[in-house]
Amino acid sequence: MKRVLSATLIIVLAFSTSTGFATTQAEEDEQRAVVPAPSFEQEILELQRLFTEVETFISSLFVRAELSQETIDALSREITKNRIILQTFEGILHGYTIAIQENQTQIMINRDRLEGITRSLEDHETRLAALERVEIPVDVDLHQQMERLNLIAVIALIASVGAIVLLAGGG
Repeated sequence: MKRVLSATLIIVLAFSTSTGFATTQAEEDEQRAVVPAPSFEQEILELQRLFTEVETFISSLFVRAELSQETIDALSREITKNRIILQTFEGILHGYTIAIQENQTQIMINRDRLEGITRSLEDHETRLAALERVEIPVDVDLHQQMERLNLIAVIALIASVGAIVLLAGGG
């Protein structure tokens, strides 16, 4: 019991010193001169009041410590959650980077194809321009030209049949 009481007095003195409740000897002498010395019951009541203040102060420290631990735990959870979100975004960005590189490759391939098609188109335009420069007589009818071609084809067919007959019969 004496140890508890002495520990309590030490805590009370430490608390009163740290919170500014301690007074100098001159102040105490001045107070004693003006105010009569307190009774033993008053001193016990004062010690109980100081003890209650110390208990309140210590419990507030424990509450602060608990709140600090809860805050640290909450911050730790937030950091972990943000780290997961960051890793997800890094994965998405990596996917986009790969897709962009593939698109750039396809753009290069398509550009090469377009250059080939452009060269081919220029060749066809050159040929078309050459054909447009050829002059076709206006008085020649297309129907007459077809009849002449048909006549030439029939004569060539008769000549080839005659040649086959001569070769087959003469041999």
